[in-house]
Amino acid sequence: MGKRLSRKRPVDTKKRILEESEKLFADKGFDSTGIDEIAKSVGIAKSVIYYHFKNKDEILQSMMEKFFDEALEFKKQIAELYFADPDNYLQQAFVETMRFGENRKRMAKILLMESIKNTEKVPIFRYWEERAPVITDLHKEKIKDITTSDIMLQAFFMHYLPYMGYLVFSDRFCDYFHIKEEDMREKFVGYLTEYYEKVFKPRIMNI
Repeated sequence: MGKRLSRKRPVDTKKRILEESEKLFADKGFDSTGIDEIAKSVGIAKSVIYYHFKNKDEILQSMMEKFFDEALEFKKQIAELYFADPDNYLQQAFVETMRFGENRKRMAKILLMESIKNTEKVPIFRYWEERAPVITDLHKEKIKDITTSDIMLQAFFMHYLPYMGYLVFSDRFCDYFHIKEEDMREKFVGYLTEYYEKVFKPRIMNI
């Protein structure tokens, strides 16, 4: 009996297109990556990409939606654990957040690079605006009565951007300054914890 040929399911092919596109966009940039190159990297015909995606923009939008949806679900879990024990879980929450981000460094790089070039194509503010309030809505009784814009301003510029910058530059920073990655991570988590406890928490939280 002849050997059966295995066929990749369409969902697997779509996943591989997104994975290879993520690598290429992070390494070369969105504008410098062509559909031909993505198809070659995946090992498929260019027409197969157009079966799954209208164009390159749709590939980028799909990977960003996935990233922000995963991040939202992660934040919900972390928030539940933190608000259940805010005095003891804060540093661990930041450790878990670092671990989550370090597995998604390429997406952090793509988001920062492409947001700077084109905030319409990479609507980082819209994604942030749509998802960030979910946590405050779930834990209203723990949040002070201040405007959403005040919370967003502090969270975006004092937490989110430093965190994303760390993910993008930490490897090169460690190489340049000859710092061990685990030592740098520990210090960065310490800085985040200190800022949160001394500045952010007193202004925002009712705990």
